[in-house]
Amino acid sequence: GCALGADTLDSAASVHNLCRTVCKGSGDGVSRVRAVLQQVYHHAIHDRYLAAQHLLVLSGVASEAATLDVPTQVLCNRTVAQLGLCAFRLGHLAEARDCLEGLCGRR
Repeated sequence: GCALGADTLDSAASVHNLCRTVCKGSGDGVSRVRAVLQQVYHHAIHDRYLAAQHLLVLSGVASEAATLDVPTQVLCNRTVAQLGLCAFRLGHLAEARDCLEGLCGRR
């Protein structure tokens, strides 16, 4: 109901503020990438596909994560998988396929 919506908005604002704090306060590229990936993941688990997809694309963290440590690469893959599942739940089947195909590779 309404309270769930309010909690979801509160958690989105909290995650956004935490991400902004990490991005501004840390000169560490890994921390910035991980913070943005966590924010994208949060949007995806709450079925905000467009917000998650735009943040992932505009931030460029997916391509940057590929050059970083293995735990960050795993987080990136989990985030992209969650984005694909989000798209699937919302009925965006082509987008879901694109996300998940990128993880599995084409055959």
